[in-house]
Amino acid sequence: MDDCFWAELMELDPNDVCRRSGVERKGASYQIRILGRDYLLIPSARRLVYAEAICREEEDSVLQGLCFVAVHYLLHARDIPLVGELVSASELKGGKLFFAAGAHSPDFSSLEEVFSTSTRTMVRAAEALGGGAVAHGDAAVEVRALPHLPISFIFWREDEEFPADVSMLFDRTADRQLPLDVILALAQETMRQLVEKAREEIDLE
Repeated sequence: MDDCFWAELMELDPNDVCRRSGVERKGASYQIRILGRDYLLIPSARRLVYAEAICREEEDSVLQGLCFVAVHYLLHARDIPLVGELVSASELKGGKLFFAAGAHSPDFSSLEEVFSTSTRTMVRAAEALGGGAVAHGDAAVEVRALPHLPISFIFWREDEEFPADVSMLFDRTADRQLPLDVILALAQETMRQLVEKAREEIDLE
């Protein structure tokens, strides 16, 4: 990640950053909840670390991806309420063009597989990430990926006319919290962790 983003963050008023984003100031760090887990973003060290002293190790690639998301969230987040209107990624401002490209089209196949195997398992996976079941489609979960940015995944079972399908929906305000490329990065990490947690649950059954 370019140093200019870190420099921009360090120039901001920490109190304003916390007010806008719903995070807490911890000394020289920001404590931010991402996918049900607390992290410390340390601008002076240009690092994101897990907030608890005792935790399982994170892969460097995961921390780097979440660090990218966290920095941009603190730079862009706004203190506005959710409107409760769910929209697809393509319905966000600029989303129709951005998500039309193949590289920007999320792959839902792994989620479809898990949902088809056990919707209960997917709910437990969402709960492990600080979310839970919601009433949409044949089954659905919502995860509060960031303090002001929930993501919902709606599952439709296969029937005689249509194959099984998963859609990803955001609150209408999502594009006011993050740029679209960062929303995509957050969504991909959310799906990865959901599938990982669900497969862990399946292995335990």
